[in-house]
Amino acid sequence: MKRRSGVSLGVISLTLGGVALLVIGASNPEGTLVRYSIVDLGTLGGFSSVALEINERGQVVGSADNLQGNRHAYLWEKGVMTDLGTLPGVRASEAWGINNLGTVVGIATNTGDIRDAFIWENGEMTELGDPDITKSALDINDAGQIVGQAFLPGGVGAVAFLYENGTLIDLTSQGFCGGFASDINQKGDIPGHGCLWQDGQAIPLGSLGGTQTDPLDLNDQREVVGVATRADGSHRAFHWQNGTITELPQLANWVSSEAQANNNRGQIVGAGTILVSTAGTVTQGFLYDPVHGMMDLLSTLPPDSGWSDLSPRGMNDAGQIVGAGSTLGTRHAFLMNPQPPIPALSPWGLFALALALTAAGAAILRRSKPRAH
Repeated sequence: MKRRSGVSLGVISLTLGGVALLVIGASNPEGTLVRYSIVDLGTLGGFSSVALEINERGQVVGSADNLQGNRHAYLWEKGVMTDLGTLPGVRASEAWGINNLGTVVGIATNTGDIRDAFIWENGEMTELGDPDITKSALDINDAGQIVGQAFLPGGVGAVAFLYENGTLIDLTSQGFCGGFASDINQKGDIPGHGCLWQDGQAIPLGSLGGTQTDPLDLNDQREVVGVATRADGSHRAFHWQNGTITELPQLANWVSSEAQANNNRGQIVGAGTILVSTAGTVTQGFLYDPVHGMMDLLSTLPPDSGWSDLSPRGMNDAGQIVGAGSTLGTRHAFLMNPQPPIPALSPWGLFALALALTAAGAAILRRSKPRAH
């Protein structure tokens, strides 16, 4: 009797396990669950860090506190965070862009004031261009084209620049929209305030009904994402492609949202803001893709991950996501890695699984019957 009870429990366990799989799979109407693991990138010995960009090789750049309390640019690769240092006479640095060759660009600062743009390659950081021009370097593509913002002599104010072949080109004076260039794709396209700079022409992005459209990233298919105002003044994440601007779907209770980055697979990451009466505003990171729609980024992690307030800043074509979040009372840089999806079963799949479980249980029961002596 004990043996039979054990077999019955085994069959019940198999059945319950199958039911659990069915419930998990069926919980996503599109057919799969989106799952991620998360890695704490740590710091340079200090308290906090942030990740700002990731390339197709999985190399991550950003800034982190060191033991002296200064913020330094870093390169993270295969579990190792390397301090890139800073320029002579400047205390702090931030790495904003990295291409697929591992060349890094960013900003060297003192007490938050922009001083110089840097480029880091072959293990050495050097100042970008003329040292008498205050500037920031924000992105670089594989062709070595660098974009950012500069303050030229003569009091003309901030201008967007393109740096290539050793020359800094003032894009604003050539009709570029605005005095700030934050991103460049492999084709040399550059998003600006309310436009996409393509082949020397400013293409308007349109609006969501308000007066402001700020692109923050674009992919190689010339899809642009960012934040725009609506007619009521609220800020919403948008996606633009082929002349059409679209507001991204919103999760419950968002009062604002912005899209920070996209990849060549149509995936978009960003964050929404929720008003909480006891805590003010709370950040809710999101992942959007054409298959699964809008997802709370935190819900893609294991329930016991220990992370909260995720703010994604970059992603690559493999779906890896970087940014900053809260863990163990600190604000640290993270890397999220996509995990194999859990498939949902169709009705025929459910029927086949039920038959398989029934057959397996019957076979176990046959083997468990006492033999005649």
